[in-house]
Amino acid sequence: LISFRLGQTVVAIGAPEGLDHTVTKGIISALGRQPEVDRPMVYVQTDAPINPGNSGGPLIDRNGTLVGINTFIVTSGGGSEGLGFAIPEPIVRFVYHELKEHGIVPQVTIGAHAQSITPELAAGLKLPQDFGVILSDIDQGSPAATAGLQPKDVVSTMDGLKIDSLPKYTAYLYVHKRDTPISMEVLRDGKPVTVSVTPVNAPPAVENL
Repeated sequence: LISFRLGQTVVAIGAPEGLDHTVTKGIISALGRQPEVDRPMVYVQTDAPINPGNSGGPLIDRNGTLVGINTFIVTSGGGSEGLGFAIPEPIVRFVYHELKEHGIVPQVTIGAHAQSITPELAAGLKLPQDFGVILSDIDQGSPAATAGLQPKDVVSTMDGLKIDSLPKYTAYLYVHKRDTPISMEVLRDGKPVTVSVTPVNAPPAVENL
């Protein structure tokens, strides 16, 4: 999903303390970072100083190409400590086009509940790997069920993209073109199985009254 490189020089632009067009320089510290375990959203991490007022500003490379949108920092003192996070450009681009074309960005689902594989989980289930994503449950009548996905399937690839973490799985599903099937390869009892599953719009989290 992200074509930028670890260690690549980047520039953050913003208005900290109301000082418009402030520019700070740093590098990409990590790609696909997941700061919150229970929230599988990925970010580009940078050590370019980002202070209050930079949020919403662009993070760009030396050619002026957008890397992401500055979003938040992790800090103990309130100022930049070299732990800044930006929403990756592919997600920004996808959301922009969805809003421009439809006015909303509908959440999609395949009706499969996924979780990260830990060494403890891998040992307990005797999985062939101790990292990546496993399907813990499949909703009855869902696209995943129709496609033949099963609990304990280990996700290997989605449309040829290697899936080695829950954030990558979630991000790919989020930006996948609507009403288009995903070719998903899973490991089932150690053997590769390929299925075609088409995401559908997820039901609203709260019913409108």
